[in-house]
Amino acid sequence: MNEFVSAGKAEDFEVGKMKVVKVGDREVAVTKVDDGFYAFSNECTHSFHPMHFGYVKGKEAVCIYHWAVFDATTGAVLQGPAYDPLQTYDVRVEDGEVLVGAAKSAETTPGA
Repeated sequence: MNEFVSAGKAEDFEVGKMKVVKVGDREVAVTKVDDGFYAFSNECTHSFHPMHFGYVKGKEAVCIYHWAVFDATTGAVLQGPAYDPLQTYDVRVEDGEVLVGAAKSAETTPGA
């Protein structure tokens, strides 16, 4: 898949908040971290609950259901009970629009 899906205007993103977009048949959470935009699976790998009900603090994405913590920039697990990383997705900004693309390969997703 080479197409990118709009997640909205970059100026509308708040640090620490997540927006959800559909990329193919997957829900993807998109967040703004101080140094850029990142996207990862909207499904916690521990409990399969939606990540977007949680929050992002610094670079940590927190699932509020069982408090699993992931690195929002890489998908890596930082704190259990999850042990599998989140799938991450390509993100770019063009003309002020945040665009989300294909899932990154396993080689670029820690722990995969």
